Amino acid sequence: MYGANFFKYSNINAKLRGMYANKLKKSDFEELTNQKDLKSAIFILKIKNPELNMLSETSRRIQIENELDKIVISDIIKINRLLSKNDKKIFMLFIEEYKLRCIKSAFRTIYSPNVWHEVENSIKIWTNSIFKDIIGIEKAKNVVEFKQYIKNTNYRKVFEDIESNYDLFYIENELDKLYFDNLKQVIENDNDNLKELVNKKIILTNLLWIYRMKKNYKLKDNELKNILIKTNKSFNFEEFIVIDSEQEFLEKFEKLHYINKENKNLQLETNFNKYWYRFNKKIFKNSKFDLGSICAYITLIELENMDIIHIIEAIRYNLGKEELKKKLIIM
Repeated sequence: MYGANFFKYSNINAKLRGMYANKLKKSDFEELTNQKDLKSAIFILKIKNPELNMLSETSRRIQIENELDKIVISDIIKINRLLSKNDKKIFMLFIEEYKLRCIKSAFRTIYSPNVWHEVENSIKIWTNSIFKDIIGIEKAKNVVEFKQYIKNTNYRKVFEDIESNYDLFYIENELDKLYFDNLKQVIENDNDNLKELVNKKIILTNLLWIYRMKKNYKLKDNELKNILIKTNKSFNFEEFIVIDSEQEFLEKFEKLHYINKENKNLQLETNFNKYWYRFNKKIFKNSKFDLGSICAYITLIELENMDIIHIIEAIRYNLGKEELKKKLIIM
């Protein structure tokens, strides 16, 4: 006999698979990479995905990103309408990663007032549609105004004691840790696939932070430990904290089966994304009747959109196919 989850999610998963079937396929990405100029690349993109018909032949990166975000938002709204009250709570907390992106973007503008940020429309696309509790946050000109816009969110805690002197990295690190802590609590009694997905995301995020901090900021080992997100799954981060070279990271990743041998020459962050894509693709394909596959679907679309941007920008700046391949996630 079918379990309860079959009846609970079969309709949703049928719709998800129908939605995913309308996205760009691997062959479409290959065709896109073969275009010689921006005009033909945008034309192919619009043919393959009619939802992008608003793009012009000279669309800038931010415009393409915004149109892709609109598609993600549309998918989120469709999914949300199909979920039960409890599942909706979990799903909306999962996609709060996009809310954090809005909060971080708005705060960076305050942090660097002399740097031009094209964030206003990007933030409004999300806040007008989904994250209405922070609507208008892109208008904040200082920390006091910013706090007013986030006063009804859990993330206000991170900014309570901040006035004028603050460390941007510390703030963003605390925001991420709070997001994952909240998510872990909510999924504690949920299905194994969703818990595995979230725990794997925490592990990969921690490893990426370790790599970036050692490479760019030369943090001490004890400082690295303090920035890590706590995970419900046992994982030895110590053996990565003591690594001093990217090659050693790659070797460790290969031993964990996070890297395919043919990709050893790629940058570590590209390999992170490739593994994360494979992991979510497996959950989406094989876990037919749970919330984990729904969250995996959103992750797949996000990563595929990243590749669309990689391809378009490579064509725009004549990067060359060999250099482009080093950046691509799904190919």
